[in-house]
Amino acid sequence: MRNTLPLLLAMSLLAAPLAAQEEPTDEDMMSVLPDSATHIDVEDWRAMAEGNSVRYFLGDTYIGREFFLRDGRTVRFELPNGQCFEGEWANQGTTYCFAWPGSLVCAQHMIDDEGTLWFPSVDANGAPSEEPLQSGEIVEGGFPCSAGLSS
Repeated sequence: MRNTLPLLLAMSLLAAPLAAQEEPTDEDMMSVLPDSATHIDVEDWRAMAEGNSVRYFLGDTYIGREFFLRDGRTVRFELPNGQCFEGEWANQGTTYCFAWPGSLVCAQHMIDDEGTLWFPSVDANGAPSEEPLQSGEIVEGGFPCSAGLSS
């Protein structure tokens, strides 16, 4: 098994581009994880996500989509403006971290009784962070990055 520490350290690079998105509203910041939300283990996450994309939201605001390539580690994230980033993901227990150019983003992956995905932000050690709660949905298939928009 390869050492994921370099991957986790390298992942500290996407937060700045994502933070440049519009500021979340008070309603977004007050989102509460549903009581029915449970952790998704890595085997179930792979079955759900690999070869598919996740659309992410802050409240009702679409903030981007992420394609999980079938190699089991590579992801592609596209902001609403079309800017794309390629990175890698790794997990340790219930903490999933994503290494993007210039950023490390970590979250837990959860699902509620209605099938909505939830992504409470955590640090690389799994400790909760102050970032607003994101929700999401799986959509079939992936997407290419438009030429000239990749970072």
